Amino acid sequence: MKPHDPNEIIAVVNENDKVISQDKRITVHQKGLLHREVYVYLIFDNKVCLQLRQDSRLLDHSCAGHFPVTQSYEEAAIRELQEELGIKATEKELLFIAKKKFMTQKDDYANNRFAKIFIIERKPDFCLDKSEVKSVKMYDLAMLNRLIKHKEKITPSSEEIIKKHILPILSERRGAH
Repeated sequence: MKPHDPNEIIAVVNENDKVISQDKRITVHQKGLLHREVYVYLIFDNKVCLQLRQDSRLLDHSCAGHFPVTQSYEEAAIRELQEELGIKATEKELLFIAKKKFMTQKDDYANNRFAKIFIIERKPDFCLDKSEVKSVKMYDLAMLNRLIKHKEKITPSSEEIIKKHILPILSERRGAH
């Protein structure tokens, strides 16, 4: 499947995150329909991986994506890790950290979604999908703190998740050593 396929069929959900229908990705965004996405953060050696997206040239989650009705959040996380980063993982390796509703409005595009956020801890061994991911880089606490001060370089959802979840996790682990 090509990245960001506008004709990809994805799940449409209600306010309780229950699937109520499905539609093309482009239609879901044009109408601002509530849908599902998954975000995964790869952590190794108290650093987190962020990807530089090909499309927006912004830093983003380690990997992320929409997914069809037939997949769970966990299955989508496993698939996205494989597709974008070339990392084979299992559900047992995923650590669920949060579920959040996000809304992004831009011109005729509305990304109204629930996202489950996971962490996977392992040594990075990347085989990037260059059609989607320009590059990846591991960020330590100091680098992340500098990064979130320059909001134009990072997606809003990544910035929010890093501030609320990733920085506290990395800070706690640094203090434990």
